[in-house]
Amino acid sequence: KVELAVRVPTRPWISRRKGLDAVAWAKEGLIDIIIVAPWFTSTQSDVPVETWKGLLTRHPVPIAVCLESGITSGLPKRRTISVEQARGVALSALHRGADAIYLFNMFGMPYIRWGKETYHEFLTEAGTYEILAAQPRRHALTIVDPWADGEPGNPKPLPFEGVRDVFRIHIGPQPRAGQSTHIELEQAAGERPRVSLNDVLCTWARNEGGRQVYDVPHDAVNNGYNLVSLEANETVKINWIEIAVHPAKAAAAGGPAPNR
Repeated sequence: KVELAVRVPTRPWISRRKGLDAVAWAKEGLIDIIIVAPWFTSTQSDVPVETWKGLLTRHPVPIAVCLESGITSGLPKRRTISVEQARGVALSALHRGADAIYLFNMFGMPYIRWGKETYHEFLTEAGTYEILAAQPRRHALTIVDPWADGEPGNPKPLPFEGVRDVFRIHIGPQPRAGQSTHIELEQAAGERPRVSLNDVLCTWARNEGGRQVYDVPHDAVNNGYNLVSLEANETVKINWIEIAVHPAKAAAAGGPAPNR
């Protein structure tokens, strides 16, 4: 049997607006797997797998979530995704019900930046929930691309410039016992902001490699979506927001530096 896979935008309503109605194709029995994918610019950290699954309740076509080799939050410069960021996206997708992880352009810069051993380890662990949940991971706020005009929200959430805002990040499962959680900001201007997670104030810990790192109380972290709140007395500019989950020892030592 030769099966047919289709690669479409990550949101079913945007996919349909683009003329790629994968839900209709599945209902007609025309396809065997749907790969929900970002454009080349950036991996997406918030893929609504639950919505796809709900639309396909009576037509259970498997859903695979695609990772890209780059990642950005809205700045023009495209970064190479780090292995910890890749773990975070994959774990979030599996937590939301994805049937598989699809690795498209990961053969390029990730292979070069991560090194052969780390790269091949990721290939073996990317589809395994339990392994990913035990590993250090990062959940970055990213763009949504492809986008469709008229959609609610903002396809490029950062950079943020102002005194107060709230950002939503999906992290998959809550951190386990023995894991610690941090919020990390890359700040371009202004005073150091006050940061809360789900309305629980977080403690500033250090400036590490140009990142403001905040300790998050363990009981403040939710499964799934978490709200990062920023507040300052004067205008600040934030270029990057990330929730990092690490084993306690790795977190105390700072862990591996993320790729820039």
